[in-house]
Amino acid sequence: MWSRRPDSPGTGPRAGRLTAVLVLLLALPLSGCVGTSASEQERSAPQGEPLPHGVDVARGLDRLLTQRAEAVRQGRPELLMDRLVERPAFRSQQRTWYANLRQLPVQRLGFELQPSSLVRHGQVYTATVTTRLQLRGYDARPVTTERRFRFVRRHGRFLLASVRDPLWERSHDVRLEPWDTERVEIRDTGSVLGVFDDGSAGRADDVMASVTRGLGQVSTLIPLDWSHRVVVYALSDPGFLDAQPRPSGQVDALTFSLDQAPHGQVASTRFVLSPELVSMTGPSLDRLVRHELTHVALGDRDDQLPTWLSEGLAEWVSVQALPPADRTVSKAALVAARRGVDHLPDSDTFNGPDAAANYGLSWYACEYLVRRGGDALLWQLVHDLARADDPDARLRRDAGVSADQLAHRAATLLVTTYDGPPKGASPKE
Repeated sequence: MWSRRPDSPGTGPRAGRLTAVLVLLLALPLSGCVGTSASEQERSAPQGEPLPHGVDVARGLDRLLTQRAEAVRQGRPELLMDRLVERPAFRSQQRTWYANLRQLPVQRLGFELQPSSLVRHGQVYTATVTTRLQLRGYDARPVTTERRFRFVRRHGRFLLASVRDPLWERSHDVRLEPWDTERVEIRDTGSVLGVFDDGSAGRADDVMASVTRGLGQVSTLIPLDWSHRVVVYALSDPGFLDAQPRPSGQVDALTFSLDQAPHGQVASTRFVLSPELVSMTGPSLDRLVRHELTHVALGDRDDQLPTWLSEGLAEWVSVQALPPADRTVSKAALVAARRGVDHLPDSDTFNGPDAAANYGLSWYACEYLVRRGGDALLWQLVHDLARADDPDARLRRDAGVSADQLAHRAATLLVTTYDGPPKGASPKE
């Protein structure tokens, strides 16, 4: 699901004249909060001062959160601004958030107060708020996140004072969406939703065209049940990419899943391009986009497969739109193949120091399997190995080769393809 820096065009090893790069890569009503029981509403805060006697704090905050969601649903910014403190910087940030949300195809939006988290200090209250946001056509179910909000009580009314607590967010591994933190430009074709910032908006047409082309290309190759729609983040600021869990080192693109709830079902699978990739054009960008779209199509199967298969498959799909003469492999993969390979890349170390070689060797493992049993064999392995207690045994059963045999034959095929067969010899299977 990670893609690393490709070789520069024209520098990779060639099969005869091979020259391309290896890419390592609102129909439903909006609501505020579900109801809370009287016992929860009357419970004292876990820290700080007791909640005020005779004031239904939870109900008052529920109404505020409902009005916040209604403001977006109805397109009425005055409903949002009415419940904000008079702090210019915060109100400006919230106007930006509102404008961002109004660009999104919001199907469901809800804010749910967790009453047991309420903490009071005088007229200031803090609480954990669960946000559920579902994008129509792109999310199978609402994406759930938790934030720490701050409220104040003035003249008998609750007002929102803050939606950020950076210290709390770091300790709870909260990763915010770009539309939560900065002005974004949203492009939506109905099958591709692109998220751009001020620095990348000028590249929106090219990026959207690349992803749209890629979606059409991979859709003809991937016989899986998936939405054929995708959200792509193409930002000039690396902060969003840097905040995602990933291996160390340069990562140029990343496919990631968002959950309905912690440890719950996957709500959405999306991908993000690095700022360097956003500025690219041509075949190199297109190939990387097809690689990431393959991971999107795999969805939660991706994490169930051996990494050599998921990454090799993504590479195999990514090159099918290219003429054979434009499919280059990394130098590291060819060097490793010439030296001899006895084992498939290990999932735990796949994206380590030998990542460049691992991508190429995994791709050629898939190339070998296609030559042996057609592309149907690849998809059979996707189905079977995702469920297998013993993936190597299942590989032997489906493909007729062990993992070590596949590694050796993939390396041989890679060398034969790029170096050509030895003089006087014909290529062997």
